[in-house]
Parts: sequence; structure tokens; C-alpha cells
Amino acid sequence: MGSARESEWAKAKVVLNTATRCSRETELIRGSLGPENKAIIDQLVPGDITQQPYEKAAHLLDRMAETN
Repeated sequence: MGSARESEWAKAKVVLNTATRCSRETELIRGSLGPENKAIIDQLVPGDITQQPYEKAAHLLDRMAETN
């Protein structure tokens, strides 16, 4: 029983670590944007972009990079 619980905890830790890393990366990218791009994000994304799923934030930032 303990082994199964340890195995599930190991899987959960991987997911939590990945989510934390993605959130930090998104925050770093947001902090490096200029005021014009921050204003665009604020208009397009309700709330804080760092609270959006990583895939959505990354897609938006990739599109901004293509146009700049």
C-alpha cells in the first residue's frame, strides 16, 4: 500500500514542479515586455496573464513576437 501511495505522490510532484516552472517562465516573459505589449495583453487577456494556462499565454506571446 505504501509503495502505491509513494508512486502516486512521485507523479503528483512531477506535475506540480512542471506547473510551477511554467508559471515562473510566463512571469519572466511578461516582465520583459514593453508598455505597448503589456497594454495589448491587458486588453486581450482578462485578469493576469500569469493566471492563464501556460499554452494560452505562450501562444499569445509567440504571436506578439511574430508581429514585433
